[in-house]
Amino acid sequence: MRHYILDANRQAIAVDLLTWGRWVATVKNRELARTQVRHLLVLTSFAGIDISFGEGPPTFFETRVLEGLDELDCLESSTWEDAMAEHEAMVDRWSGLAEAAWGATRRTLAGR
Repeated sequence: MRHYILDANRQAIAVDLLTWGRWVATVKNRELARTQVRHLLVLTSFAGIDISFGEGPPTFFETRVLEGLDELDCLESSTWEDAMAEHEAMVDRWSGLAEAAWGATRRTLAGR
């Protein structure tokens, strides 16, 4: 398994295990973006490994939608730019779904 760090230009570069370990220990945060959408959390982070595991192009970033400990959705990307765009897309998508669910809940409770 290859290990990766982000360079000054936010590009994933392959490094040896010792360099990766030092980087992980000193980097302040591998989390790129975090957005709360009602009761959901949209979280985008740098994995530090190729999470495609050889199936398709290498991917180093993931955007997940979490409801507590449950993962509801996940997208993987190869670049910082793509990861940030995917984060915004997930926020938009799940904001709409959360609002629709909240509206349905309010209508159900009001009908009691």
